[in-house]
Amino acid sequence: MQLLQLESYIQEDARASRNSIATLTALMILVTTGIVFLVTALLCVAGSGLGYQTVYRHDRAVEKTRTEIAEQGPRMVEQMLSYGTATLKDDFARAQSLATDGYRSQLINQQEAVQKAGVTANEYWAVSSAVLSASPNQAAMLVALQGQRGADAQSLKFITATVRVDFERSGDGHWRVANLTVLKKPITNEPAK
Repeated sequence: MQLLQLESYIQEDARASRNSIATLTALMILVTTGIVFLVTALLCVAGSGLGYQTVYRHDRAVEKTRTEIAEQGPRMVEQMLSYGTATLKDDFARAQSLATDGYRSQLINQQEAVQKAGVTANEYWAVSSAVLSASPNQAAMLVALQGQRGADAQSLKFITATVRVDFERSGDGHWRVANLTVLKKPITNEPAK
């Protein structure tokens, strides 16, 4: 009898152990599966957030470029094309400081041609402009200009011109003119009488 009780006890103990092991195994599988799903979900959320951040950052940089060029571009063009006879050296130096290294030599050649032709005051104002394209470090703009050429009221001529300007962001974060193309050459009227 004792042997039967012992055998019965051993069988019950073995069944209980098997049930405990099965329960622990099932629990471990559920916990492991839950952890895997949680990590996968977190990675998906992080990947989506990173993708959104990357696209959003680029779009914000492009919008910042458009805003900066819309504000600064017309003033830069005015400064590059305007000069006075008394302040010619300083005006040309200022214009050169607004140009990229690649465009500066072409600008200097144009300035030398102006000096050889005989300098007269030239003042432009941007009356209309539009940003054509923008990326974080480059932009293009059309600028319509009006102005006057001449030093005194007798020889004063009113002028208009349209230019396309390419801009590049320099290493110091400032915008520089990379190219300036005259689309509509300056039109002058007769001197005022």
